[in-house]
Amino acid sequence: MASDCPVNEQYHRCGPRCGPSCARPEPQKCSDECILPGCRCKTGFFRNSAGMCVADCSTEPCGEGMQRHSCGVMEGCEPVCLRRSRRVLRCENKCVKNACQCEPGYIREYVGGMCIPMEECNVRRKKPSENPTGTSFKGIAW
Repeated sequence: MASDCPVNEQYHRCGPRCGPSCARPEPQKCSDECILPGCRCKTGFFRNSAGMCVADCSTEPCGEGMQRHSCGVMEGCEPVCLRRSRRVLRCENKCVKNACQCEPGYIREYVGGMCIPMEECNVRRKKPSENPTGTSFKGIAW
């Protein structure tokens, strides 16, 4: 029930399969289909690694070869080493709060994958592929 939701969460009778988290602030690979009712993070909050909804993810770890940006690019819009599907992702030139991006010298193995050293990618391919849509976000270097 609505009154049983933890702090910074609200009850929804229907909602998407995934919501914003510190690891994925704006997940693109998320179905909008209606799933079971439950508590979800309120707008502007992200689920952290402890399962709590927080407004600030700056202290959350990103993962090996990654760093958190206060303003990053949408998931799937960073350059990738290997493309696993022909599906074109819609990348918008907008700021994604608390985004985890690859550190300099690293590149996404594939859309949604881990960040790997650029040299490892160069071994797998002659050179890394460009952003799936050919766009980049101003101010973010990779």
